[in-house]
Amino acid sequence: MSLLSKVQENVTLSKTTVEELLSEENLLSFNREINLEHAKKMENSIKTLGVLRLPVLAKLKYQDDDLAIADMQHGLYGWNKLATKKDTIDAIVVDCKTKKDVVNLIAKLNTTSKGWRDINYLKTWIEFGIENEQFGNYITLDKVFKRTELPMSLLLDIFAVSKIGFKLGELEFKHQSRSMTISNVCLYFRARGWKSYQLNGLSKFLLKNDLSLKQIEILKMRIVRLEEDNKLPRDRDDLKTLLALVNSETANTFNDRFDN
Repeated sequence: MSLLSKVQENVTLSKTTVEELLSEENLLSFNREINLEHAKKMENSIKTLGVLRLPVLAKLKYQDDDLAIADMQHGLYGWNKLATKKDTIDAIVVDCKTKKDVVNLIAKLNTTSKGWRDINYLKTWIEFGIENEQFGNYITLDKVFKRTELPMSLLLDIFAVSKIGFKLGELEFKHQSRSMTISNVCLYFRARGWKSYQLNGLSKFLLKNDLSLKQIEILKMRIVRLEEDNKLPRDRDDLKTLLALVNSETANTFNDRFDN
């Protein structure tokens, strides 16, 4: 069912109602953080251009039809700063029968508008709890993220079958133990000062080539040798070619390149 087919009504909100919706007790538990810098940008945008898209409210059918902000939280915050008691703003109301309907609604809206970062989706689905069948996968990914502090986008490339699935609460792993090994290799090279594009190139190479744990360790040591001899290329394409070359060489051939 599309989002539009779930729309029940349009409502007109007063400044008082918006203030109530923005109060901490009425904000959704997984969506309570308001970035004041972003809210200020929205305020300036509204001051200059007006309201360009309507806020979306979730009608919580499982909670006495209470209303909660599903989209445009920062926009409403900015609008409220500008509004007088006589001003009103229109909003779209969408029925949500369950808590999961609410999370899916917000996830889909933010996937489209790019309003959330990957970490927001991770936090949201962990907050949702064990009702989500993939809850354990989100907890595992969160532990890896906290342990390694690698970029979430990189970890999703390494672990997740689908980034869209991750955002919609359907996180599945490609091969957890192999992904863990690859993330540890990336962590090792990040500690050596590697840039993001180098880590991305390395992870894509390791994901594409079905190397054993021993082969991965050999590859890692060969790259270290190249790096220590200042022969590690900085260009993305050169790095990709080098990884393939280093992986295909025998130990003797590899050593000969430095001994001659």
